[in-house]
Amino acid sequence: MKKDAKLPHKATPKTAIFAKMKEHKIKVTRQREKIIDCLMAAPQPQTAEEIMAKLKKSKDPGKCDLVTIYRTLHQFEKINLVQKSFFSENSAQYCLNDLDDHHHHHHFLCKKCQKITEIDSCLLDGQLKALEKKGFRDISHRLEFFGVCPQCAA
Repeated sequence: MKKDAKLPHKATPKTAIFAKMKEHKIKVTRQREKIIDCLMAAPQPQTAEEIMAKLKKSKDPGKCDLVTIYRTLHQFEKINLVQKSFFSENSAQYCLNDLDDHHHHHHFLCKKCQKITEIDSCLLDGQLKALEKKGFRDISHRLEFFGVCPQCAA
């Protein structure tokens, strides 16, 4: 397991993110760049509302409303730039994917301290490859773990 969710985001340069956006014909706008900055700086996955609050507190908030944030996150999710997770029933949380890794990642949520830890590898890679061999395409899944982290268990 990686130590915390911010490690791969720090390793992903903005130029690579912008290149992926351009590859998928998504313009690099000031609002989208600010959303990327928020996700890169976040130590944990963020809700759209948390991103909005951070943008409002920034020196140059610009014109970025909640609808724009949701639309942008949806676009980013479609091109595998961000990953959406549901740690609560109320709202989705988003984090940047590591562009060097062609696979998504999973998370562990501590039920006591609420810390989210990123899991390095996908436990279902073998199953996904088996499904692809059988002709299935455009396969996706979501797997999230809940429990007590080592610090809280001590």
